[in-house]
Amino acid sequence: MEILDVYDKYKNLTNKKILKNQYNELENGEYTLFTYVAIFNSENEMLIQKRQSNLDRHPNLWDISASGNVLSGETSDEAIERKLFEELGHSHKFIEDVPYITVNNYRTFGDVYIINCDIDINNLRLDYNKVQNVTWASKDEILQLIEEEKFIPYTEGFIELLFFNKNIRGVLKNGWKK
Repeated sequence: MEILDVYDKYKNLTNKKILKNQYNELENGEYTLFTYVAIFNSENEMLIQKRQSNLDRHPNLWDISASGNVLSGETSDEAIERKLFEELGHSHKFIEDVPYITVNNYRTFGDVYIINCDIDINNLRLDYNKVQNVTWASKDEILQLIEEEKFIPYTEGFIELLFFNKNIRGVLKNGWKK
């Protein structure tokens, strides 16, 4: 069973741990850590995966490139590196990467990483216990899949933010200047 660390509302690690999917044991102001990666190609498309039919959460729905819980003792970059390799068989070292954004989803902080690279999806080694298929999709295609309830029901704003931030770091148009 997967064990998750618990964080306070400031994203500081506490001494508490819970089992995966026992969010009901979290008290107000307690959170776990989740991580996502969105992979974009030079055609302005995101690599998306279709989740298997046997999964407890969101079976048969499309999702962003890879995601998963940060296990106890892991950092979010270690966790997304693990999840990307487990789910898609793709290696990427996140050691120098920091999350583009951190989102809050109920009782979870979500660190979001973005990679820009042209991956040949025919060379991926999918974990068929979790992933049915992968494809490249444009922002409009993803938003259409969400509308048709064929994609995890992310908000339109979240998908827009991923596409908007794929080539931008931070919130200033020209970066930080002294």
